[in-house]
Amino acid sequence: GQSVSAGPWTVTLDDVRVVEGPNYLAEQGRLTVRSADDRGRATTVTAERRFFPAGGQTTTEVGLDFRGLDDVYVVIGERAGSPQQPAWVVRLYWNPWARLIFLGPAIMALGGVLSLMDRRLRLGVGQRRRRAA
Repeated sequence: GQSVSAGPWTVTLDDVRVVEGPNYLAEQGRLTVRSADDRGRATTVTAERRFFPAGGQTTTEVGLDFRGLDDVYVVIGERAGSPQQPAWVVRLYWNPWARLIFLGPAIMALGGVLSLMDRRLRLGVGQRRRRAA
């Protein structure tokens, strides 16, 4: 399949097949995520475009790949091309440092704990000097 790049990641569409769920029909795409320089591990993710006949609705199921601090989201979109040469729209989202979003609340919690401690233990608070008479 064709490859698409975003930041340091390259995604290749390997295969698309029709899958029947309990109450939906889906086109399930199998995609390979690897680093753009072809070093490191390659991961296979699946993304789906589901059609629910009862409600006449179409939804997408994202393929997620967690890479250290980064997240790579892959979404398979509408079918394009001809019946002889089918093609799919693939959207690729790269969120660098997505894991660090949890660092902010941890720092705020640490600040709350420090504010509840005894005033004498805080940084920058000196003791009063005694004057000699």
